[in-house]
Amino acid sequence: MSQSIPYQLSQAVVSALRLQFEADGVVVRDNPTSLADLNTGGRVVFVEDDADDLRDKPGQAEGRTFGVNVGVINRTADARAGADADMVAIKACITTAVAAAALVMVRDKALLAAQAVREGRRTYKVEGIDVGGALVLTRFEIDYRTPSVR
Repeated sequence: MSQSIPYQLSQAVVSALRLQFEADGVVVRDNPTSLADLNTGGRVVFVEDDADDLRDKPGQAEGRTFGVNVGVINRTADARAGADADMVAIKACITTAVAAAALVMVRDKALLAAQAVREGRRTYKVEGIDVGGALVLTRFEIDYRTPSVR
């Protein structure tokens, strides 16, 4: 069974974050389904797939944008600085991972092209949720173009 482009991009992000952060004791969550999933650990990174939208469709090749939200929760003594530093490292990690995954998908002809990851809106709290430390939530967007379907 073949997986969608957004799923493959999301899994590339999650795998890269796990590889980079779990060795340091950071808990990495893939699309958590409850707040309880975020309550364990002094440092938590979570990925939430957001949306995959059509940008344009010249001919039959679709231009699409996939958005993924990545959050950092830091409950250490220097929580705010730690969460910010983690997000800086996450941006670099995601940029590299998505570029590598996109190259493979282009080589395999699943994609015609993909653009570099674009950092979007960054927020520092989610209404109604107390994380017990510092939170940084950032949206990352990936523009890609699929081959035409014939």
